[in-house]
Amino acid sequence: MKTFGAIVTSALSGLVDNTSLLPYQGDWVPEDHRDRLRQYELFRALAENRFGALLKDREAAKKLREYGDYALIVETSRDAVLGDRVAIEVPGSGDAANAGAKARQELLNLWADRERWASKIFRGETDAAAVGDCVYELRPDGTRLRLRAHDPESFFPVWENSEGDFSEAYLAWEEMNNGQYLDVPASNLKDLRDRDGEVVLYRRHYRLVTVDEAREAGIRVLTGGDRTVVCVVSAGWYQLETKGGARAATGWDGLKLLGAELATDGLPIVNSDTGFDQVPLFYIPNREDNRQPWGLPEGDSVLHVLLDLRQDHSDLKLTTYLHAFPPLYDENPSVTTGAPRPGMAQHPAEQKYQPGQIYNGRKLAAVDLSKGNDLLLKHEEFLLDKALRNSRTSHILAGVSDATQLPSGYAMMIAMIPTLAKTVAKRTTRRDKLGMLLKYALRWLRDWGEPADFDLEAWPTGAFDELTAYPSFGSIVPIDRKQVSEIVRDLLAAGAISDETAVAMLIAAGFPIDDAGEEVKRLKEAAAPPVGAPGSGLGNEGIVIPGIDDGEGAA
Repeated sequence: MKTFGAIVTSALSGLVDNTSLLPYQGDWVPEDHRDRLRQYELFRALAENRFGALLKDREAAKKLREYGDYALIVETSRDAVLGDRVAIEVPGSGDAANAGAKARQELLNLWADRERWASKIFRGETDAAAVGDCVYELRPDGTRLRLRAHDPESFFPVWENSEGDFSEAYLAWEEMNNGQYLDVPASNLKDLRDRDGEVVLYRRHYRLVTVDEAREAGIRVLTGGDRTVVCVVSAGWYQLETKGGARAATGWDGLKLLGAELATDGLPIVNSDTGFDQVPLFYIPNREDNRQPWGLPEGDSVLHVLLDLRQDHSDLKLTTYLHAFPPLYDENPSVTTGAPRPGMAQHPAEQKYQPGQIYNGRKLAAVDLSKGNDLLLKHEEFLLDKALRNSRTSHILAGVSDATQLPSGYAMMIAMIPTLAKTVAKRTTRRDKLGMLLKYALRWLRDWGEPADFDLEAWPTGAFDELTAYPSFGSIVPIDRKQVSEIVRDLLAAGAISDETAVAMLIAAGFPIDDAGEEVKRLKEAAAPPVGAPGSGLGNEGIVIPGIDDGEGAA
């Protein structure tokens, strides 16, 4: 069965130069990944307004105008998935009595701040919406666990099945060798320096082996944990070209190693134990496709609409220019005597004509192009509406419709149902995939984390026996915080919800609450009346929700 990438590149083969769609120069790219890379390059060019650079017709490319229509869809989809915040949630951390969950939440918050969790997820979601996929890496660096967001073009898994499972994968990309890669074994220093200014390949290879196989191969296995399988990594730079310009041997096994990358401890990264028992590369599809393990970009169903929009932009620009400087014609062409008419061979080339101008007794008039302009404008509006509708992108979230013109908030929510439904499905996928990433990050930090930052011994015994954590995204639509706080206050006063639920609702509404457990504790303390006062046995009297300037908290 053909992949989406193969279908797209085949359909556009007459329009686009397929050789320009491969982002890499070398022949090392595995054949079964090339259609995917072409898909990425095509949709990335659409998102970055450089589709014209891919066209075979260079004259048409010069006239093409790109005004960011696909970028609007990509950014709207990304912002809907992320909402107004990107955080990490450990189940039970809002319960002041659950010391283990609070410890895990604190550890992950410290780690996320150091590794810029929110910005990495933002970058990954931009890639996913634009080209169809994103990839994150957990990379051990001494006692620090780094989080990396990679371009999906650099990810090459060895699939075991159509479900997206793999036990071996590569990260690889081409880069210019400027002589800066000197942290390699001494025997390879000169070889790499001699290739200053050439394109080289950086490759990072992950694979799983059993503990017994690793020890038999002489691999140093990290102590601790209860792993039966270990993930080992090798990383370095490889030769792509010879000095004479001829290609070096191709394929993963045919490339010459120029130098291995060095770890923090100064040892080359060759079959090094990562501390994981699975490949620490976490691939997330934008929208899952049953035909392939790869995802689908936001523009998969509206590709031809996007191409037609670009042509409309170009035509509209041309007709607008002509409307400002219209072609002229002789209002009395039957008269053959008198001065030469515009366009005739003997007409002076330097003579300028303007609408209504009298030239030697002849009146010149302008061609009326306004109707064509109006038609193009209407067609452009039709195409933009079609692109948004068929990609299930809310006109309101995209900013092309005025939400204040809708009769009610309910009507606005109805109008946003397609985007909300799509976003729920995407968030479900990310909860599973990023939840797995956070689980492995917690386990690694527990077993090999940096003691200076994460004093695990000071936290409760057994706090890290449970390793569940999930990504937490903000609201897709604006929330009326005052209304939410009133609802929470009333529910608390009626005893319909617990303090923990109340705090969770406030956090979801965007109130600046950093520590849910501490906030619950403060609420309980504020609700407790003085000892011996009437009603001192009730837990919710006297609570005033932030944002409501009154004292109506007592039952």
